[in-house]
Amino acid sequence: MGADEYKEYIREDEFGFYEISVEGAKKMVDDGNTFILDVRDQAFFDLSHVVDAHRMDVLDIGNRKDEVPQDKNILVYCEVGIMSMAASKKLIDFGFKDVYNIEGGFQGWKKAGYPITE
Repeated sequence: MGADEYKEYIREDEFGFYEISVEGAKKMVDDGNTFILDVRDQAFFDLSHVVDAHRMDVLDIGNRKDEVPQDKNILVYCEVGIMSMAASKKLIDFGFKDVYNIEGGFQGWKKAGYPITE
């Protein structure tokens, strides 16, 4: 776990989390030890989402932070990568360490042809 093994795919954000390319995110998922967090609305999640993703509203992160494991890489995404930045910042504020925002969000993941539910 940690940024060193994914350094070619990431850049550190000024708020303490990492921006990761969809290619890096896929590698991280394939390597295991990753918690995938979808912060889109329930309706979008129900239509389709990254396989094995957990859904949580950005506004609920404080109340539900115990559902997010401290010992895994945390991949966060929304539709295009903006709202997930706010979620990633909240996770950092709550003391989570290995937080990665997927650049391009769900649309970037889908466009790359990576596994999603239909």
